[in-house]
Amino acid sequence: MDKEDQVKAAETAIRQGYAHRLPMLIVKNVVDAFGEKAWEPIEKAAREFAAYRAPLMQFLIEDPENARELGNVFDFEDNLAGIQGEWEVHGPKDAVKRESSCPHSELFKTSPDHCGRLLYEVAAETLRQINPKAELTPFNKGKCMAYGDDCCEVHIQVND
Repeated sequence: MDKEDQVKAAETAIRQGYAHRLPMLIVKNVVDAFGEKAWEPIEKAAREFAAYRAPLMQFLIEDPENARELGNVFDFEDNLAGIQGEWEVHGPKDAVKRESSCPHSELFKTSPDHCGRLLYEVAAETLRQINPKAELTPFNKGKCMAYGDDCCEVHIQVND
């Protein structure tokens, strides 16, 4: 590996380390130490973070009653994170994004509940803050690469 490749590898490791690996290791170690009960304060923190960030994300959504419009939150973040996927719209109240590529999925396989529970809770509460009728299928109940599936499915529905 030449110097340029080493620099790129180090930059990726640092970026992923602070953004994903360190928080994932904290969650994993707390859950390993305290069991299922540890998820209560972890998920509470996820909801508090979502309440902080939801107002910052509202500019992305013109119609909060439209599931695909709510999906703009995912498009914005996915673009920043290097995640690729396509939307399938089943009407204004139902949309599914199939994410075919996630640069973090291999890391998340070492602790899939970090994505399947923690990141899900942040995403679901963000949508609920924008529209209380919005519902996101839990990542650990649908397809999720962190659990070994071939893609991730982000399924948003808006209830009447």
